[in-house]
Amino acid sequence: MERHLNISTILLILLFVLVAQVFAVSDAQFSVINNGLSSWQLVSYTPPDANVGSTVTANPTLNMVIGKRYEITNPNFSFHPFELIAKAGTVPSDTVLLSQRVGTDPNFFESDPNVGWVDTGTAVVAFTLTQALANAMTNPGLGQVPGYRCGIHTNTMRGNINIKAAPVCGDSQHQRPLGDLDQNCYVNFVDFAIFAQNWLDCTDPQLPCGFLPWPP
Repeated sequence: MERHLNISTILLILLFVLVAQVFAVSDAQFSVINNGLSSWQLVSYTPPDANVGSTVTANPTLNMVIGKRYEITNPNFSFHPFELIAKAGTVPSDTVLLSQRVGTDPNFFESDPNVGWVDTGTAVVAFTLTQALANAMTNPGLGQVPGYRCGIHTNTMRGNINIKAAPVCGDSQHQRPLGDLDQNCYVNFVDFAIFAQNWLDCTDPQLPCGFLPWPP
């Protein structure tokens, strides 16, 4: 018997493919779980060098890098929705920026295409930590610092986020390799062309070069 897929099945398949593609581009993935109602625990993260945080500390400080895309798995999201916040000294002064809590849309960051917030109502959400989002997480005037919390147990399940600058070519962790003549962190034919154009040039004031001019 010949069978045909109905339109709802096709749309469901396309949705799964789209979600899979969105999550697949994440730079780092990590999982969190609740310790009762008292705290969060970071269960695991990948890749290993992402250094997201301590897996043995309650409400650990999470390390995040501007420009990186994160995928968070939170299996108990219905009772403990994960929220990204500008964290204040008291809960009422927190500012919620991204929320896994059903029925909330705290502000425009969830619709910001650069942040690319993905929440399909499952245990997994994803977002990109843009510079604008990072800036919104810090407000010295209100005593706010980057943080996260449970959208329901806001007093106990809360922690800080350590935001690091985006890595760039030439910083201490990404130094330019020897031979990178155009200073773009690649050694390639462009560098070879620069080398060739300057072949046998010299600036030695001594013979046989005898480079001039003389000093004034």
